[in-house]
Amino acid sequence: MGKGRKKAEKASPVELHNSLSSLVASLTSSEEIASPFTLAAAAAYTPLSLNRVTLSYAYMTIGLIQTIIDQPVEDAFRGGIKLEVPELSIDECAALHNEMEEQNDIKAVKEAARWARLFGGGGLLTVTGQNPGTPLSEIEEGDDLSFISADRWELLHGNIVTGTPVALTGTKETPWYSYYGKRVDPSRVLRIHGREAPSFVRGRLQGWGMSEIERCIRSINTFLKLQSVVFELVDEAKIDVFNIEGFNMTLATPSGTDEVSRRIQLAAMLKNYKRALVMDKEDGYAQKQISFGGLAEIFEQARIDLCSDLKMPATKLFGQSAQGFSTGAEDIENYNTVVEGDVRHNVKPLLREVVRLRCQQMYGLNPETVNIGFYPLRVLDGVQEEQVNTSRTNRSLQLFDRDLLTGKEVMDFLKLSGTLTMQTEVGKGLRSAEPEPQEETPNPKEK
Repeated sequence: MGKGRKKAEKASPVELHNSLSSLVASLTSSEEIASPFTLAAAAAYTPLSLNRVTLSYAYMTIGLIQTIIDQPVEDAFRGGIKLEVPELSIDECAALHNEMEEQNDIKAVKEAARWARLFGGGGLLTVTGQNPGTPLSEIEEGDDLSFISADRWELLHGNIVTGTPVALTGTKETPWYSYYGKRVDPSRVLRIHGREAPSFVRGRLQGWGMSEIERCIRSINTFLKLQSVVFELVDEAKIDVFNIEGFNMTLATPSGTDEVSRRIQLAAMLKNYKRALVMDKEDGYAQKQISFGGLAEIFEQARIDLCSDLKMPATKLFGQSAQGFSTGAEDIENYNTVVEGDVRHNVKPLLREVVRLRCQQMYGLNPETVNIGFYPLRVLDGVQEEQVNTSRTNRSLQLFDRDLLTGKEVMDFLKLSGTLTMQTEVGKGLRSAEPEPQEETPNPKEK
């Protein structure tokens, strides 16, 4: 019995206690790919749109930020705008357009759209000879009229909580704007908003929209971080290493630092001048160079991520031409859709109101309908443009031959479309152009 018991004790497994399993468990991530906490950790909970200082200086010093803000606005107004007021003739509309350009009305609208993209909101201030604190009254023909662009931080609102020009609860006073200490009535302010924020965040933005930089902070930070890394690597791309005997003992003396610095400077000067380095045989010299392999691929991926967040092609954002067999036409078409929906759609209400006020100032007319149009975003080459003009001319002449358009209407159509730029007698109404009579072909059965 005693021997059997000893054999059983020898056969029983021995349990070892160590902390390796605890260490592995503590280092192992417990987050799952479908866990919402991963998304929550990547989200920002302070809107960048509220940080006026950061956005202002980033726009001033970082060219990438300026391109993100300015490029879609410049593309939206490329070629100018098209005005159509039914109560005005084509020449009067052309004069109205020229007056708006001379008075920088269109430039003010562009600047307001630019500040709306940067800060999430902006507007136009209507400046007349009237008191800015009073409601805007009817503008008479010949009155002074101009527009000033402002961002949302220049338009401090009386009701700072909501930011909307509605009557205050329990009072008869209506909210007002403050432009650098000057009280401005809401009827004199034309607002433009940035991208609409979710309802949970909308209250923090005080009635304005979001900045365009808000949705691409991570991609911009990645790109800027890569630029900083490359900048530091360039400084350290080539390093000279000197092995000096008794280096530590020399530094311990009062004049040791100066001696070591002078010794290294003389060695560097000799190496640069004679292309040779003379040192003690107990000393040593080595040169280390850093390889930049793989940085191009990392930069390319950072560009792709940034273009994806902004919905802008690399040809617009970085000036990078299309590569391979691709012409980049598909990317440009997607970008044009964004410009049409985000920029042109937002500035049309401002342009309509500016045209109405300018019509009152020039012609004493308050038009009921103002049609605002833009030129196509797609740029045609010389051959394609000539084909379009030829097709437009043939179509108008066919309508003229069928007596559906008069000669003056054809001239007005060609002039309005930009096909014809010169003044003609028919276009001025000095003479009429009748369509040539159509010769009837005889029916052979009648013969």
